[in-house]
This record gives sequence, structure tokens and C-alpha cells, in this order.
Amino acid sequence: MRFEPFLLLQLLSGYALASICFLFGIPLGAWQLWVSLAVASSAAAFCSRRALAWTLALNLMAFVLTLYTFTYVHIDASICHLPMTHFMQDGWNPVWEPTQEAVEACFAARGVPNVAKSTILHVIAGPKFSQILAAQLQSASGLLSAGGYPVWIMMFALALASYRFSLLIWKTSRPVGVVFAVFVCSNFIIIGNSFIGLVDYVTYASLALAALSLGMWMVTRDKSDIVLLFMGSVIALSSKFTSIICIALLL
Repeated sequence: MRFEPFLLLQLLSGYALASICFLFGIPLGAWQLWVSLAVASSAAAFCSRRALAWTLALNLMAFVLTLYTFTYVHIDASICHLPMTHFMQDGWNPVWEPTQEAVEACFAARGVPNVAKSTILHVIAGPKFSQILAAQLQSASGLLSAGGYPVWIMMFALALASYRFSLLIWKTSRPVGVVFAVFVCSNFIIIGNSFIGLVDYVTYASLALAALSLGMWMVTRDKSDIVLLFMGSVIALSSKFTSIICIALLL
């Protein structure tokens, strides 16, 4: 039984729901988080009780870890990624209000006047996958550290895929599979960058997950690997525009 698709389904459904709401002028809200969790849980329950239990347990673990691990100390994170999260939580619509005046008003409402134009352009044009998911959790919980939530979900998904790859492709023992999973999903440079408020880990994990899934599909022809390849590619493209180069090379 594969559990990664349900974790990625939750992230993608939350992102898709927020994006559709933006198109219709509906502001981001905490209810979108609960709907995405319900979608993933329903899909998992349809498959098995074990899949449902794992999906809920990993979500709970991600939430608990988020309480203690995520900050916005990097300058790029504090002046771009964190404001994106706050502004969407406050009601800013990046689809219908992608203007300098609207973003300046958002900064002013948060007590930050006279913001550099380059910062405003970053807020307007930057990818918002992680920030949308963080804003949904922040709206539901009030956690400033909510940006860590998609990071942990992606780490769990990558760890599960890495473990399966090791056992299936390299025919290793389970302990070796665990070591390989830890090695793949706990690159300290990537994690360090991610936990200071950047989106590097989500991008890295989604691309690595897509690559592992493609490798497993070439051996097993398991349709679930194609699903994970697609999901990982979508998340990577939604996190960083330059991911299209990596995906093109991968395919």
C-alpha cells in the first residue's frame, strides 16, 4: 500500500482549491485546509483503513513538528515569503490584485510603509504554493511557523518513496532502506534553507520524488508511480518556475 499519493493529494487539493477560489474572488480561508484534509482522508479511507490511519498520523506529526521548527530569519523569507503568507491570510487576492498599489496597502496595513519596489514585485510574481498552504494553516491555528507544514509533509512523502525505491530497485534489507530514506530526505543544506523560510526543500523533495517514481515505474510499470511522477512535477513547478528545466531533463 502506497501512502505518498494521499499526502500529495492533500497539498495539491488545498492549493487547487485556493487557486479556484482566487479566480472567483473568494479569499483564502482555514476551511480550505479542512476540505483538503477531508479529500485526502476520504481517498485514503476508500483504499484501506491503514492508508487512512497513516495519512492522519503523518498529518498530525507534521503539525506537531511545525510548532517547533520553522522560522523566517532569512532576509528573502522575511521580506517576501512571509508577507505573501500574511497578505493572503488578510484577504489579498494575488489573481485579481497583482498591483503595486494593492501590495503597498497590504504592507501598510501590517505597519510597514515605504517598501522597496523590488520587494513588491517579488511578492506579486513569486510562486505561492508553499505560501498558500502555510496561510491556510496559519488561518486555522494562528501559527507563525505554519510555513513548515508543507515541508514536513513533503519530507514524509519523500522518505516513504525512498524507502520503497531502495527495497524494490536495489533489493536492500529494510534497515538499509531506512538509512537510504534518511539520507535522501535529510540533506542538511536543503533543510537548513527550508526551515529559515525558503521553499527549497519542497522543490527538492518534489523533484526527487518525481525522479524516484519514474525509476520505479520503469521497472514495475506500477500506475501509482506515474501518479506520483505527475504530482511531484506539478508541485515542483508550482514551487519554483525553474523546476521546468529539471523536469524536462528528467523526462
